[in-house]
Amino acid sequence: MWLQIWLVLSTSLLYTESAGLTSEEISKFSVSGKYEATVTVDQSNSEYFLITASGIPDHPWEPVNPNTPTNQNYNIKIRKTPTVSTNKACVPFGKIGLTRTGVAIYNPLAGGSVNAVEGGGAETFDSCDGHTSPDGSYHYHKIPDSCLYNNTVDELIGVAFDGFPIYGPNVSDISDRWITSADLDKCHGREVNGQYRYHVTEQWPYSLGCYHGTVYDDVVTVTYNCDLDSNDWDTWTYYLCECPENGGGGGGGGGGGLPPPIECRPDNPNRPANCPDGPQPSQQPATTNNNNAQSGDGNAGSSLSVNWMFVIFIVLKSFKAF
Repeated sequence: MWLQIWLVLSTSLLYTESAGLTSEEISKFSVSGKYEATVTVDQSNSEYFLITASGIPDHPWEPVNPNTPTNQNYNIKIRKTPTVSTNKACVPFGKIGLTRTGVAIYNPLAGGSVNAVEGGGAETFDSCDGHTSPDGSYHYHKIPDSCLYNNTVDELIGVAFDGFPIYGPNVSDISDRWITSADLDKCHGREVNGQYRYHVTEQWPYSLGCYHGTVYDDVVTVTYNCDLDSNDWDTWTYYLCECPENGGGGGGGGGGGLPPPIECRPDNPNRPANCPDGPQPSQQPATTNNNNAQSGDGNAGSSLSVNWMFVIFIVLKSFKAF
């Protein structure tokens, strides 16, 4: 019996369910038909949406690097009812979501695990704010506000692979400015009318800092050990989670030849001389009341209360059985 109680306790504390994409949000996934872009959302499965897309942008692109956009044949499954994990997940290198036009949204890092948008590792983007990886994947690291994002109020940009929507920075509850990273939790999201959503901003990490929920599709590799209290990575690669310990590249063709991130920690006495410099103070992530260590990202506290009530209910039922 106690084993059953422990299993229920462990599971209920780690995961809760939350609202996913609404029918209105799904209706926003479309393309103009002027380019080779395609995107569809299959809703027939009871557990997940299947997003099929070419990954080719629905706007002109420019050859800012040697790479050319090609059909990526994306078939990505995302949960209809996202599962929230109290152990937040590190966003992987490369794709972390898709726009409403089926283009990849990448994490904020370039090759060598440095900031792809600002600082010494900043990459070159075309006039539509994107560029292409060596594998032909056109993608965005930052707000695509030149060709995709229209700056309308509460505008949907896309969806993260954990099933939560991604919105733009122009929001209805803040009238005098765009939303900033300081308004969001460490995963770069917040709750609006009971639904969790991410926002793209002009500040680091631009789209996602970590996954608020669990990823359904096993083709997307994530690690659920994001250290929300880490400071070393904040001051070295500007990253919010101590996750990319295996090194590797993340972006559209920059970097390379740098030591693995784990070797470049500021507290490493044998830190290699060719580690990249840390960010300027203006580039470091903001710390807000939402970024408290106890609840992880500012939303886990209420979920834990509900979970404990569920556990007590199960325990009482178990004793009744005796």
